[in-house]
Amino acid sequence: MSSQGRAPTKNILTNFASNTSAHGISKLTDKNGILLKLMWLLLLLGATGMIVYQVFGLINQYKRRPVNTQTSIENTQLTFPSVTMCNLNPVLNSEASKYNMYHVIERVAKYLNVPLSDFTNTDAAPSSDNYNFSDVNFQTDDPLDESILEFQLEMQSFSFDGLEEISQKFESFVISCTFGGVDCDNGNFTVTFDQDYGLCYTFPSKSENQTQGNFIFNAGPLYGLKLILNVDQNEYLPFITTSAGVRLQIHEFGSRPYMLELGQSLSTGFETQIGVKPVVYKRQPHPYGTCDDSGKYESVLECERNCLATLIEDSCGCTRQQQQEDDPDLEMCGSKNIPCIKDIIKEKQSGKIKCDVACRSTCRVYDFQKQVSMTRWPANHYDPAIKFKVRKWAENFKTDVFNDENSRDNLLSINVYFSELSLQTIEEEPAYEFASLLSDFGGQLGLWMGISVLSICEVLELFYLLMANCFKPRPRVSSSSVTDLKS
Repeated sequence: MSSQGRAPTKNILTNFASNTSAHGISKLTDKNGILLKLMWLLLLLGATGMIVYQVFGLINQYKRRPVNTQTSIENTQLTFPSVTMCNLNPVLNSEASKYNMYHVIERVAKYLNVPLSDFTNTDAAPSSDNYNFSDVNFQTDDPLDESILEFQLEMQSFSFDGLEEISQKFESFVISCTFGGVDCDNGNFTVTFDQDYGLCYTFPSKSENQTQGNFIFNAGPLYGLKLILNVDQNEYLPFITTSAGVRLQIHEFGSRPYMLELGQSLSTGFETQIGVKPVVYKRQPHPYGTCDDSGKYESVLECERNCLATLIEDSCGCTRQQQQEDDPDLEMCGSKNIPCIKDIIKEKQSGKIKCDVACRSTCRVYDFQKQVSMTRWPANHYDPAIKFKVRKWAENFKTDVFNDENSRDNLLSINVYFSELSLQTIEEEPAYEFASLLSDFGGQLGLWMGISVLSICEVLELFYLLMANCFKPRPRVSSSSVTDLKS
Protein backbone atom coordinates (compact mmCIF):
# COMPACT_ATOMS: atom_id res chain seq x y z
CA MET A 1 0.00 0.00 0.00
CA SER A 2 1.34 3.41 -0.87
CA SER A 3 2.05 5.74 2.04
CA GLN A 4 0.23 8.46 0.15
CA GLY A 5 -2.99 6.47 -0.07
CA ARG A 6 -6.12 6.65 2.05
CA ALA A 7 -5.76 5.24 5.54
CA PRO A 8 -8.52 3.17 7.17
CA THR A 9 -10.87 5.37 9.21
CA LYS A 10 -10.66 2.90 12.07
CA ASN A 11 -6.94 3.52 12.38
CA ILE A 12 -7.45 7.29 12.59
CA LEU A 13 -10.12 6.95 15.27
CA THR A 14 -8.04 4.43 17.23
CA ASN A 15 -5.03 6.73 17.11
CA PHE A 16 -7.15 9.65 18.35
CA ALA A 17 -8.65 7.62 21.19
CA SER A 18 -5.23 6.45 22.32
CA ASN A 19 -3.66 9.92 22.38
CA THR A 20 -6.46 12.38 23.30
CA SER A 21 -6.24 14.27 26.58
CA ALA A 22 -9.98 13.76 27.22
CA HIS A 23 -10.46 11.28 30.06
CA GLY A 24 -11.98 7.86 29.51
CA ILE A 25 -11.84 7.67 25.71
CA SER A 26 -8.52 5.79 25.73
CA LYS A 27 -10.18 3.05 27.80
CA LEU A 28 -12.14 2.02 24.71
CA THR A 29 -8.92 1.04 22.88
CA ASP A 30 -7.13 -0.70 25.73
CA LYS A 31 -6.74 -4.46 25.57
CA ASN A 32 -9.37 -5.00 28.20
CA GLY A 33 -12.30 -7.34 28.18
CA ILE A 34 -15.51 -6.52 26.41
CA LEU A 35 -17.28 -5.91 29.74
CA LEU A 36 -14.84 -3.21 30.79
CA LYS A 37 -15.05 -1.55 27.39
CA LEU A 38 -18.85 -1.62 27.59
CA MET A 39 -18.74 -0.12 31.08
CA TRP A 40 -16.50 2.73 29.93
CA LEU A 41 -18.71 3.32 26.91
CA LEU A 42 -21.73 3.69 29.18
CA LEU A 43 -19.80 6.03 31.47
CA LEU A 44 -18.72 8.18 28.51
CA LEU A 45 -22.27 8.34 27.16
CA GLY A 46 -23.60 9.26 30.59
CA ALA A 47 -20.96 11.98 31.04
CA THR A 48 -21.71 13.33 27.56
CA GLY A 49 -25.42 13.42 28.38
CA MET A 50 -24.78 15.34 31.60
CA ILE A 51 -22.59 17.81 29.72
CA VAL A 52 -25.31 18.42 27.14
CA TYR A 53 -27.96 18.81 29.86
CA GLN A 54 -25.88 21.24 31.92
CA VAL A 55 -24.76 23.25 28.89
CA PHE A 56 -28.36 23.75 27.71
CA GLY A 57 -29.27 24.97 31.20
CA LEU A 58 -26.39 27.45 31.15
CA ILE A 59 -27.38 28.73 27.71
CA ASN A 60 -31.00 29.23 28.83
CA GLN A 61 -29.80 31.13 31.88
CA TYR A 62 -27.62 33.35 29.68
CA LYS A 63 -30.52 34.01 27.29
CA ARG A 64 -32.69 35.26 30.18
CA ARG A 65 -30.14 38.06 30.70
CA PRO A 66 -30.53 38.31 34.50
CA VAL A 67 -29.42 41.44 36.34
CA ASN A 68 -28.26 42.21 39.84
CA THR A 69 -29.39 45.36 41.64
CA GLN A 70 -26.82 47.24 43.65
CA THR A 71 -27.56 50.10 46.02
CA SER A 72 -24.89 52.60 46.95
CA ILE A 73 -25.09 55.70 49.15
CA GLU A 74 -22.63 58.54 48.66
CA ASN A 75 -22.30 61.47 51.04
CA THR A 76 -21.53 64.47 48.89
CA GLN A 77 -22.58 67.99 47.98
CA LEU A 78 -25.87 68.05 46.11
CA THR A 79 -27.51 70.23 43.49
CA PHE A 80 -30.73 71.79 44.73
CA PRO A 81 -33.69 70.47 42.73
CA SER A 82 -36.07 72.51 40.61
CA VAL A 83 -39.24 73.45 42.48
CA THR A 84 -42.19 74.27 40.22
CA MET A 85 -45.40 75.71 41.66
CA CYS A 86 -48.69 76.76 40.10
CA ASN A 87 -51.72 78.45 41.55
CA LEU A 88 -54.63 76.02 41.24
CA ASN A 89 -56.53 78.97 39.77
CA PRO A 90 -55.07 79.39 36.26
CA VAL A 91 -56.60 82.78 35.31
CA LEU A 92 -57.73 85.76 37.35
CA ASN A 93 -61.51 86.01 37.49
CA SER A 94 -61.46 89.77 36.90
CA GLU A 95 -59.29 89.34 33.80
CA ALA A 96 -61.12 86.34 32.38
CA SER A 97 -64.38 88.29 32.49
CA LYS A 98 -62.99 90.62 29.83
CA TYR A 99 -62.61 87.86 27.27
CA ASN A 100 -64.82 85.50 25.36
CA MET A 101 -63.63 82.59 27.50
CA TYR A 102 -66.01 83.80 30.22
CA HIS A 103 -68.99 82.43 28.29
CA VAL A 104 -68.03 79.00 29.70
CA ILE A 105 -68.58 80.25 33.25
CA GLU A 106 -71.78 82.06 32.34
CA ARG A 107 -73.19 78.94 30.73
CA VAL A 108 -72.51 76.91 33.90
CA ALA A 109 -74.06 79.65 36.06
CA LYS A 110 -77.20 79.52 33.95
CA TYR A 111 -77.21 75.71 34.06
CA LEU A 112 -76.90 75.72 37.87
CA ASN A 113 -79.23 78.71 38.21
CA VAL A 114 -76.63 80.54 40.31
CA PRO A 115 -76.20 84.31 39.71
CA LEU A 116 -72.64 85.45 39.13
CA SER A 117 -73.31 88.36 41.46
CA ASP A 118 -72.82 85.86 44.30
CA PHE A 119 -69.09 85.90 43.52
CA THR A 120 -66.63 88.73 43.99
CA ASN A 121 -64.75 90.54 41.23
CA THR A 122 -67.44 89.88 38.65
CA ASP A 123 -68.49 93.50 38.19
CA ALA A 124 -66.66 93.63 34.88
CA ALA A 125 -68.14 90.36 33.73
CA PRO A 126 -70.19 90.60 30.53
CA SER A 127 -73.87 90.05 30.92
CA SER A 128 -75.27 86.73 29.83
CA ASP A 129 -77.44 88.69 27.45
CA ASN A 130 -74.35 89.21 25.29
CA TYR A 131 -74.29 85.49 24.49
CA ASN A 132 -76.80 83.48 22.56
CA PHE A 133 -77.75 80.76 25.01
CA SER A 134 -80.74 79.20 23.32
CA ASP A 135 -80.24 76.32 25.70
CA VAL A 136 -77.63 75.14 28.17
CA ASN A 137 -77.31 71.60 26.96
CA PHE A 138 -73.86 70.08 27.24
CA GLN A 139 -72.15 67.62 24.96
CA THR A 140 -71.25 65.10 27.69
CA ASP A 141 -72.89 63.64 30.79
CA ASP A 142 -70.69 65.66 33.16
CA PRO A 143 -71.35 69.38 32.55
CA LEU A 144 -68.93 70.60 35.24
CA ASP A 145 -66.03 68.43 34.06
CA GLU A 146 -66.79 69.38 30.47
CA SER A 147 -66.74 73.07 31.40
CA ILE A 148 -63.33 72.74 33.08
CA LEU A 149 -61.89 71.07 29.96
CA GLU A 150 -63.52 73.66 27.71
CA PHE A 151 -62.05 76.50 29.76
CA GLN A 152 -58.59 74.89 29.57
CA LEU A 153 -58.92 74.70 25.79
CA GLU A 154 -59.94 78.35 25.66
CA MET A 155 -56.96 79.25 27.88
CA GLN A 156 -54.56 77.39 25.59
CA SER A 157 -55.66 79.51 22.64
CA PHE A 158 -53.89 82.49 24.26
CA SER A 159 -50.28 83.25 23.47
CA PHE A 160 -47.73 83.05 26.25
CA ASP A 161 -47.64 86.86 26.56
CA GLY A 162 -51.42 86.94 26.58
CA LEU A 163 -51.55 84.49 29.46
CA GLU A 164 -49.10 86.57 31.46
CA GLU A 165 -51.52 89.48 31.16
CA ILE A 166 -54.55 87.61 32.52
CA SER A 167 -52.83 85.35 35.10
CA GLN A 168 -51.64 86.12 38.61
CA LYS A 169 -48.38 88.03 38.62
CA PHE A 170 -45.33 86.79 40.51
CA GLU A 171 -45.36 89.85 42.77
CA SER A 172 -48.86 89.06 44.03
CA PHE A 173 -48.25 85.30 44.21
CA VAL A 174 -44.98 85.13 46.15
CA ILE A 175 -45.15 87.21 49.33
CA SER A 176 -41.86 85.98 50.80
CA CYS A 177 -38.98 83.94 49.39
CA THR A 178 -35.68 82.99 51.00
CA PHE A 179 -33.12 80.42 49.93
CA GLY A 180 -30.50 79.45 52.48
CA GLY A 181 -31.45 82.53 54.48
CA VAL A 182 -30.93 84.89 51.51
CA ASP A 183 -33.87 86.74 49.95
CA CYS A 184 -34.89 85.76 46.41
CA ASP A 185 -37.09 87.54 43.86
CA ASN A 186 -38.63 87.01 40.42
CA GLY A 187 -35.15 86.97 38.87
CA ASN A 188 -34.59 83.62 40.58
CA PHE A 189 -37.66 82.06 38.94
CA THR A 190 -38.52 80.91 35.43
CA VAL A 191 -42.06 81.30 34.10
CA THR A 192 -43.44 78.21 32.33
CA PHE A 193 -46.81 77.19 30.91
CA ASP A 194 -48.76 74.10 31.91
CA GLN A 195 -51.82 73.08 29.89
CA ASP A 196 -53.73 72.17 33.06
CA TYR A 197 -52.67 74.88 35.51
CA GLY A 198 -51.68 77.81 33.30
CA LEU A 199 -48.63 79.85 34.29
CA CYS A 200 -46.20 78.26 36.75
CA TYR A 201 -42.99 79.42 38.40
CA THR A 202 -39.83 77.32 38.71
CA PHE A 203 -37.01 77.91 41.19
CA PRO A 204 -34.13 78.24 40.53
CA SER A 205 -34.21 79.89 37.13
CA LYS A 206 -32.38 78.14 34.29
CA SER A 207 -30.90 80.04 31.37
CA GLU A 208 -28.57 79.17 28.50
CA ASN A 209 -25.62 80.47 30.52
CA GLN A 210 -26.63 78.59 33.66
CA THR A 211 -26.18 74.87 33.22
CA GLN A 212 -25.69 74.02 36.90
CA GLY A 213 -27.98 74.59 39.85
CA ASN A 214 -27.18 75.74 43.36
CA PHE A 215 -24.86 73.46 45.29
CA ILE A 216 -25.95 72.62 48.82
CA PHE A 217 -23.34 71.84 51.48
CA ASN A 218 -25.66 71.54 54.48
CA ALA A 219 -28.89 69.68 55.14
CA GLY A 220 -31.92 70.90 57.04
CA PRO A 221 -34.70 73.50 56.82
CA LEU A 222 -32.33 76.44 57.40
CA TYR A 223 -30.58 75.79 54.07
CA GLY A 224 -33.61 75.19 51.89
CA LEU A 225 -36.22 77.17 49.98
CA LYS A 226 -38.83 78.86 52.17
CA LEU A 227 -41.90 80.46 50.58
CA ILE A 228 -45.05 82.23 51.67
CA LEU A 229 -47.57 82.21 48.84
CA ASN A 230 -50.81 84.06 48.25
CA VAL A 231 -53.39 82.25 46.10
CA ASP A 232 -55.90 85.17 46.30
CA GLN A 233 -59.20 83.30 46.44
CA ASN A 234 -61.05 86.53 45.65
CA GLU A 235 -59.85 86.03 42.08
CA TYR A 236 -60.76 82.34 41.79
CA LEU A 237 -62.87 81.35 38.80
CA PRO A 238 -66.41 80.26 39.67
CA PHE A 239 -67.19 76.61 38.83
CA ILE A 240 -63.76 76.11 37.18
CA THR A 241 -61.26 76.08 40.05
CA THR A 242 -62.34 73.28 42.36
CA SER A 243 -59.90 73.68 45.27
CA ALA A 244 -57.76 76.39 46.87
CA GLY A 245 -54.00 76.05 47.05
CA VAL A 246 -51.01 75.42 44.84
CA ARG A 247 -49.71 72.51 42.78
CA LEU A 248 -46.05 71.81 43.49
CA GLN A 249 -43.52 69.41 42.00
CA ILE A 250 -39.91 68.79 43.01
CA HIS A 251 -37.85 67.48 40.10
CA GLU A 252 -34.28 67.30 38.86
CA PHE A 253 -32.72 70.65 38.11
CA GLY A 254 -33.39 71.67 34.51
CA SER A 255 -35.86 68.87 33.80
CA ARG A 256 -39.43 69.35 32.61
CA PRO A 257 -42.17 69.28 35.26
CA TYR A 258 -45.33 67.18 34.94
CA MET A 259 -47.67 68.92 37.31
CA LEU A 260 -50.83 66.90 36.70
CA GLU A 261 -49.18 63.48 37.00
CA LEU A 262 -46.34 64.04 39.49
CA GLY A 263 -47.25 67.22 41.35
CA GLN A 264 -48.81 67.38 44.80
CA SER A 265 -51.52 69.79 45.88
CA LEU A 266 -50.89 71.91 48.97
CA SER A 267 -53.74 73.60 50.79
CA THR A 268 -53.99 77.13 52.12
CA GLY A 269 -53.87 77.58 55.88
CA PHE A 270 -51.03 75.05 56.28
CA GLU A 271 -47.27 75.09 56.58
CA THR A 272 -45.79 72.22 54.58
CA GLN A 273 -42.29 70.94 55.33
CA ILE A 274 -40.84 68.77 52.55
CA GLY A 275 -37.54 67.03 53.22
CA VAL A 276 -36.11 65.43 50.09
CA LYS A 277 -33.37 62.92 49.37
CA PRO A 278 -32.31 62.25 45.76
CA VAL A 279 -32.41 58.74 44.33
CA VAL A 280 -30.96 57.77 40.95
CA TYR A 281 -32.23 54.65 39.19
CA LYS A 282 -29.99 53.21 36.47
CA ARG A 283 -31.56 50.40 34.46
CA GLN A 284 -30.09 48.14 31.80
CA PRO A 285 -31.26 48.48 28.18
CA HIS A 286 -31.90 45.61 25.76
CA PRO A 287 -31.07 42.72 25.95
CA TYR A 288 -30.94 42.86 29.78
CA GLY A 289 -33.99 45.10 30.24
CA THR A 290 -36.70 47.05 28.46
CA CYS A 291 -35.76 50.63 29.31
CA ASP A 292 -35.42 53.28 26.61
CA ASP A 293 -31.86 54.47 26.00
CA SER A 294 -32.56 56.30 22.74
CA GLY A 295 -32.65 59.71 24.41
CA LYS A 296 -35.74 60.70 22.40
CA TYR A 297 -37.81 61.31 25.52
CA GLU A 298 -36.77 62.70 28.87
CA SER A 299 -39.20 60.44 30.71
CA VAL A 300 -41.98 57.93 30.08
CA LEU A 301 -44.53 60.66 30.90
CA GLU A 302 -43.23 62.79 28.03
CA CYS A 303 -43.74 59.83 25.71
CA GLU A 304 -47.26 59.21 27.03
CA ARG A 305 -48.22 62.85 26.63
CA ASN A 306 -46.81 62.97 23.13
CA CYS A 307 -48.74 59.79 22.31
CA LEU A 308 -52.04 61.23 23.55
CA ALA A 309 -51.44 64.49 21.70
CA THR A 310 -50.75 62.59 18.46
CA LEU A 311 -53.91 60.51 18.85
CA ILE A 312 -55.98 63.66 19.42
CA GLU A 313 -54.43 65.39 16.43
CA ASP A 314 -55.02 62.41 14.14
CA SER A 315 -58.57 61.65 15.27
CA CYS A 316 -59.95 65.08 16.21
CA GLY A 317 -58.08 67.26 13.71
CA CYS A 318 -56.86 69.74 16.33
CA THR A 319 -54.04 70.19 18.81
CA ARG A 320 -53.78 71.08 22.49
CA GLN A 321 -50.16 72.19 22.16
CA GLN A 322 -49.48 75.90 21.90
CA GLN A 323 -46.50 75.44 19.60
CA GLN A 324 -47.01 72.85 16.88
CA GLU A 325 -43.83 72.62 14.80
CA ASP A 326 -44.83 69.64 12.65
CA ASP A 327 -48.04 71.24 11.42
CA PRO A 328 -48.26 74.97 12.25
CA ASP A 329 -51.61 75.22 10.43
CA LEU A 330 -53.27 72.72 12.77
CA GLU A 331 -55.99 74.58 14.68
CA MET A 332 -56.24 74.67 18.45
CA CYS A 333 -58.85 72.38 19.99
CA GLY A 334 -62.08 74.04 21.07
CA SER A 335 -65.42 73.21 22.63
CA LYS A 336 -66.58 71.38 19.50
CA ASN A 337 -63.71 68.90 19.93
CA ILE A 338 -64.47 67.99 23.56
CA PRO A 339 -66.55 64.83 22.81
CA CYS A 340 -63.81 63.56 20.49
CA ILE A 341 -61.07 64.29 23.05
CA LYS A 342 -62.97 62.51 25.81
CA ASP A 343 -63.59 59.51 23.54
CA ILE A 344 -59.87 59.28 22.71
CA ILE A 345 -58.97 59.36 26.43
CA LYS A 346 -61.54 56.64 27.24
CA GLU A 347 -60.45 54.40 24.35
CA LYS A 348 -56.78 54.78 25.28
CA GLN A 349 -57.58 53.94 28.88
CA SER A 350 -59.51 50.82 27.86
CA GLY A 351 -56.75 49.72 25.50
CA LYS A 352 -58.84 49.97 22.34
CA ILE A 353 -56.30 52.30 20.75
CA LYS A 354 -52.56 52.32 21.30
CA CYS A 355 -49.58 54.40 20.35
CA ASP A 356 -47.42 53.50 17.39
CA VAL A 357 -44.44 53.12 19.73
CA ALA A 358 -44.69 51.55 23.17
CA CYS A 359 -43.63 54.02 25.85
CA ARG A 360 -40.89 52.66 28.07
CA SER A 361 -39.22 54.03 31.14
CA THR A 362 -35.91 55.75 30.52
CA CYS A 363 -32.74 53.96 31.58
CA ARG A 364 -31.84 56.76 33.98
CA VAL A 365 -34.45 58.14 36.36
CA TYR A 366 -33.67 60.90 38.85
CA ASP A 367 -36.25 61.03 41.61
CA PHE A 368 -36.67 62.23 45.18
CA GLN A 369 -37.77 60.47 48.31
CA LYS A 370 -39.95 62.92 50.23
CA GLN A 371 -40.80 63.32 53.88
CA VAL A 372 -43.84 65.60 54.10
CA SER A 373 -45.30 67.09 57.25
CA MET A 374 -48.11 69.64 57.53
CA THR A 375 -49.32 71.84 60.36
CA ARG A 376 -52.08 74.44 60.61
CA TRP A 377 -50.60 77.80 59.77
CA PRO A 378 -50.42 80.44 60.97
CA ALA A 379 -50.98 79.71 64.63
CA ASN A 380 -53.50 81.99 66.30
CA HIS A 381 -50.84 83.88 68.23
CA TYR A 382 -48.58 84.13 65.18
CA ASP A 383 -51.33 85.41 62.89
CA PRO A 384 -50.77 89.12 63.79
CA ALA A 385 -47.12 88.83 62.73
CA ILE A 386 -48.09 87.31 59.38
CA LYS A 387 -50.74 89.96 58.79
CA PHE A 388 -48.18 92.68 59.53
CA LYS A 389 -45.83 91.12 56.97
CA VAL A 390 -48.63 90.88 54.43
CA ARG A 391 -49.65 94.50 54.96
CA LYS A 392 -46.07 95.65 54.34
CA TRP A 393 -46.03 93.53 51.19
CA ALA A 394 -49.40 94.92 50.07
CA GLU A 395 -48.19 98.48 50.55
CA ASN A 396 -45.18 97.86 48.34
CA PHE A 397 -47.35 96.54 45.50
CA LYS A 398 -50.32 98.82 46.17
CA THR A 399 -52.79 96.01 46.51
CA ASP A 400 -55.53 95.36 49.03
CA VAL A 401 -56.66 91.76 48.92
CA PHE A 402 -56.51 90.92 52.61
CA ASN A 403 -58.56 91.64 55.66
CA ASP A 404 -58.35 90.60 59.28
CA GLU A 405 -60.12 87.29 58.74
CA ASN A 406 -58.84 85.65 55.56
CA SER A 407 -55.12 84.92 56.06
CA ARG A 408 -55.75 81.18 56.26
CA ASP A 409 -58.00 81.34 53.20
CA ASN A 410 -55.28 82.80 50.99
CA LEU A 411 -51.85 82.04 52.42
CA LEU A 412 -49.70 78.95 52.75
CA SER A 413 -46.11 78.36 53.74
CA ILE A 414 -43.72 75.90 52.05
CA ASN A 415 -40.23 74.83 53.05
CA VAL A 416 -38.25 72.53 50.72
CA TYR A 417 -34.87 71.25 51.88
CA PHE A 418 -32.52 68.27 51.81
CA SER A 419 -33.23 65.96 54.73
CA GLU A 420 -29.66 64.63 54.45
CA LEU A 421 -26.72 65.18 52.12
CA SER A 422 -26.57 61.75 50.54
CA LEU A 423 -27.15 60.47 47.03
CA GLN A 424 -28.64 56.99 46.77
CA THR A 425 -27.95 55.14 43.53
CA ILE A 426 -29.87 51.99 42.62
CA GLU A 427 -28.15 50.42 39.63
CA GLU A 428 -28.73 47.30 37.61
CA GLU A 429 -25.78 45.38 36.21
CA PRO A 430 -25.61 42.16 34.18
CA ALA A 431 -25.58 39.14 36.47
CA TYR A 432 -24.51 36.57 33.87
CA GLU A 433 -22.32 37.70 31.00
CA PHE A 434 -20.72 35.77 28.16
CA ALA A 435 -17.44 35.35 30.05
CA SER A 436 -19.35 33.64 32.88
CA LEU A 437 -21.06 31.37 30.35
CA LEU A 438 -17.69 30.27 28.92
CA SER A 439 -16.30 29.71 32.40
CA ASP A 440 -19.25 27.54 33.46
CA PHE A 441 -19.21 25.73 30.14
CA GLY A 442 -15.54 24.85 30.64
CA GLY A 443 -16.26 23.80 34.21
CA GLN A 444 -18.87 21.27 33.08
CA LEU A 445 -16.56 19.85 30.40
CA GLY A 446 -13.72 19.53 32.90
CA LEU A 447 -15.96 18.02 35.61
CA TRP A 448 -17.46 15.22 33.53
CA MET A 449 -14.74 14.38 30.97
CA GLY A 450 -11.65 16.46 31.83
CA ILE A 451 -11.93 18.29 28.50
CA SER A 452 -9.96 21.53 28.06
CA VAL A 453 -9.57 23.92 25.14
CA LEU A 454 -6.68 21.82 23.90
CA SER A 455 -8.89 18.74 24.01
CA ILE A 456 -11.37 20.55 21.78
CA CYS A 457 -8.50 21.39 19.45
CA GLU A 458 -7.72 17.67 19.28
CA VAL A 459 -11.31 17.00 18.20
CA LEU A 460 -10.97 19.65 15.50
CA GLU A 461 -7.73 17.97 14.40
CA LEU A 462 -9.58 14.65 14.20
CA PHE A 463 -12.21 16.14 11.91
CA TYR A 464 -9.47 17.64 9.77
CA LEU A 465 -7.69 14.29 9.45
CA LEU A 466 -10.93 12.49 8.58
CA MET A 467 -11.81 15.06 5.92
CA ALA A 468 -8.31 15.07 4.49
CA ASN A 469 -8.31 11.26 4.42
CA CYS A 470 -11.52 11.27 2.36
CA PHE A 471 -9.81 13.15 -0.44
CA LYS A 472 -6.83 10.79 -0.64
CA PRO A 473 -6.86 8.07 -3.39
CA ARG A 474 -7.79 4.54 -2.49
CA PRO A 475 -4.81 2.11 -2.20
CA ARG A 476 -4.07 0.18 -5.42
CA VAL A 477 -3.40 -3.58 -5.53
CA SER A 478 -0.18 -4.43 -7.55
CA SER A 479 -0.19 -7.01 -10.40
CA SER A 480 2.41 -9.16 -8.64
CA SER A 481 0.09 -9.50 -5.71
CA VAL A 482 -2.69 -10.67 -8.04
CA THR A 483 -0.36 -13.31 -9.67
CA ASP A 484 0.62 -14.61 -6.27
CA LEU A 485 -3.05 -14.96 -5.34
CA LYS A 486 -3.80 -16.95 -8.57
CA SER A 487 -0.87 -19.27 -7.99
